[in-house]
Amino acid sequence: MWEECHGSSPPHACRPFLSSARVKCGLGRAEHLSDRGHARRDPAKAYGTFILFSGGDNKTHLVDMDGREVHRWNYPGFPSGILDPALTGGKRGHVMVELSMMKKDDPAMFKGLPFIYHDKSLGELDWNGKVVWQWGANAPGGAAQQHHDWARLPNGNTLVLSVVVHPLPGFALPKLVDDAIYEVTPKGDIVWRWVAGDHLDEFGWTPEELALVRATKAISYLHTTI
Repeated sequence: MWEECHGSSPPHACRPFLSSARVKCGLGRAEHLSDRGHARRDPAKAYGTFILFSGGDNKTHLVDMDGREVHRWNYPGFPSGILDPALTGGKRGHVMVELSMMKKDDPAMFKGLPFIYHDKSLGELDWNGKVVWQWGANAPGGAAQQHHDWARLPNGNTLVLSVVVHPLPGFALPKLVDDAIYEVTPKGDIVWRWVAGDHLDEFGWTPEELALVRATKAISYLHTTI
């Protein structure tokens, strides 16, 4: 089955198995050495699927359970992820990745901004690597600054976990990296947003705990992951 999965489009045999590194793996007796490292699995315990991940080479790789590369997109992701064909008009093999990173002169860039927030544009690629959707230019500050998660919604919009840099009343630091969630349309417009700093009284902190949060010296004071 693995050999059928190479080509210019995701073959039928591969399609039901495309996933984004969320598989149940058990360590077992079967081992395989590949050019991408050491893969070990027991077919009786590990679900037969494919794994998608963003590598240290800044590329997104699709590998089988023996560690053999099936396909590659020349962009990283945070995370990279396969899009459900039900959300892409039936088109298979589409992935979400980071298309570009900010430069020193970008409006959203400043000294001390953690690297994980340097993403300039988030994009959807088809199986052949063609950009079919991207977002960043319409983002606050002209950069997506997406990190840790995103989600394509049934209405065609995309939820993006991002950040916004601004002052927060009562905090020791003059500006902080605040977590934000945007709902973005296919045209790139933000139709809904949620900013963590607007909801601090909803987090369940005691007054003493909130005082500690506001006294932080960490610029990324929440560092939300979903």
